[in-house]
Amino acid sequence: MNVKRMEKIKRIVGAVLFIGIAISALLGATYLFRGHVFGYNDRISVVGIKEEKKDSLDVIYIGGSAAFVYWEPMKAYKDCGFTSYDLATNSIQAESILAYIKYAQEYQNPDLYVIGVRAFQYYSEEGSESGLRLTSDSLDMGINKFNLIHEYLQNHTTEIDELSLYLDLVKYHTNYDALSNETAWHLIDNKEECDYKGNLIQSAWCYLEEPQDFRNDNRATLLENDEKVLNELLDYLDDNNINALFVVCPYSITNEDYSKYNTIGDMVTSHGYNFLNANDYYYEMGVDFSTDFYNVAHMNGVGAEKYTDFLERYISDNYDLPDHRGDMEYADWDEKATQFVDQSEACKEHVYKLISAADEGVNLGESIRATDDFFAWSSYVKDYRYSLFIVGNGEALVTDSAIDKKYLEYLGIDLYELFGTNSYIKFISDEMHTSNITIPDVVDNSLTVQAGQIMGKSSVTIDDKDNACSIIVEGTEYSRKDSDGINIVVFDNYYRTVIDSVTLKKIGENISIVR
Repeated sequence: MNVKRMEKIKRIVGAVLFIGIAISALLGATYLFRGHVFGYNDRISVVGIKEEKKDSLDVIYIGGSAAFVYWEPMKAYKDCGFTSYDLATNSIQAESILAYIKYAQEYQNPDLYVIGVRAFQYYSEEGSESGLRLTSDSLDMGINKFNLIHEYLQNHTTEIDELSLYLDLVKYHTNYDALSNETAWHLIDNKEECDYKGNLIQSAWCYLEEPQDFRNDNRATLLENDEKVLNELLDYLDDNNINALFVVCPYSITNEDYSKYNTIGDMVTSHGYNFLNANDYYYEMGVDFSTDFYNVAHMNGVGAEKYTDFLERYISDNYDLPDHRGDMEYADWDEKATQFVDQSEACKEHVYKLISAADEGVNLGESIRATDDFFAWSSYVKDYRYSLFIVGNGEALVTDSAIDKKYLEYLGIDLYELFGTNSYIKFISDEMHTSNITIPDVVDNSLTVQAGQIMGKSSVTIDDKDNACSIIVEGTEYSRKDSDGINIVVFDNYYRTVIDSVTLKKIGENISIVR
C-alpha cells in the first residue's frame, strides 16, 4: 500500500474518531445539563428502565404523575410475583404515551402495558410545553424523541422554541448548577438505577370529600387531535401485537370527566383492550377520600397501597403473568420489596400523624369558640393549622394597654398599620400555607387570596368597600359585619372550614371578644 493511500486512510480514520468524540461529548453535555421543573425524579424514573435486565419486566405502567404515585411495583411483586415498572413523568402529554411505549420496547418486551388515560382527558389545543419537555428531555437523543416533538408541534398551538426542543442543550446550557450536582453527573450517560422501579411514595395529605353523582351514560366529544392521537396509539398496539390495559385511577372526578372517559372507553374496547375506570370501585378498594389523597388529583401512600392492591388482583385475574418470587435471578427484587415495605410503612405513619394533628386542630376549635378571653383566644388561634382573615375599623381599637398591644402583635398584626386606618384588611397564615401563592396587595379595599393547606385551598375575598366588613369563603359570608372593631374569621387550613368568627372591640380600656 503506497504512502499516499496510507495517509488518506489515516485522515479518514482521524476524522471519524474526531466526529465520534465530538458527538459523545455533545451527548454527555446534553445529558449532564438537562434539568427539570420537578427536579431529577422524572428523568431517573424514565432512564432507570434501561438498568433493568433486558426483557425482565412483565408489566410496564405508562402515564403521568397519576401513574408513579399510584402504582407500587414492589408491592405488586411482593403480593403477586410479577415484575412491573412505572414509566411516567409529571404532566405527561397524550403524544408522549406512544413515544414511551416505543422507548420501552427497545429494552423490554412486557406481557402487558397498563396505560393511564388521564392525558387524553386533559388534552388541550394549546398543550403544555413543560409537560412535553418533561417527557422529551428524559428520552435519548434520537428519532423517537424527534418524532414525538414533531407530532406534538403539529397537534398543538403553543409557540415554543423548536431548536431548544430538538437540541435541549440550547435551553439548558446555562444550567451550571449541574456541574456541582452529583445526580446530574450520574445521568451523564442518561442512565441511573431507580430503586422502586419508577414509583414515588407520597407522604403528604389533603382532606377531600368523596365526589358524588358523577356516573352517567353520556359520551363527550374529544378534541379532533385528541381522538387522532388515541387512535394512532391503538393502531400501533394492534399492528405490533402489544397487549394493553387502559385505566383511570381514583381522584376527585367530575360528571364531565366521566363522560369523556366513557368515550375513551368505547374507543379502547372497540379494539379489544380492557378499560378499567377505578372510580367505579371505591367500595371495593376501600378508598377514603378523607385520608387517601394529597390533592384533588393524586393519592398519597395510604391510597396508593389500596389502589395497587385492587389493580394487582385485577391484573392477576385477567392476565397470565409469571411469579418470580424465590427465583434467584430476581433476588434483587425480593430484597427491594422488603426495603419498600419499610418505607411504605413509614410513609403511612407520617400521613396518619398529619391527620391526627389536623384532628387535634378541630378539637382545639371547641376551646376557641368557647372562650371570650382575648389573651386565651389569641394563644389558641396562633397556630399553623389556622389562617386568619381580618377586616374592619382599626382606629376603633387604639389602646394604651401594653398587654393588648402585645397580643395583637403576637397574632401578626402591625399596630402602626392597624391603628392608622379605619379600613384594615389582613390575611395571616403560617408559611407552609402561603409558600405556593403570592399575597396580593389590597386593591380598592379588597383582597382575594387562596387559603389552606398547600395541596388544598379555598378562595377567600376580604372586602371593606363602603365599610362592608365582608369575609366570603367559597361564596359564603362569614364576617359579623361589625364596623366598630375588626372582624376576624379563623379558618382551618386542613379541613378548609371556618372555626370561629369574632369581632375585637375596645370596651372600656381593654380589647374584648364579641360574638
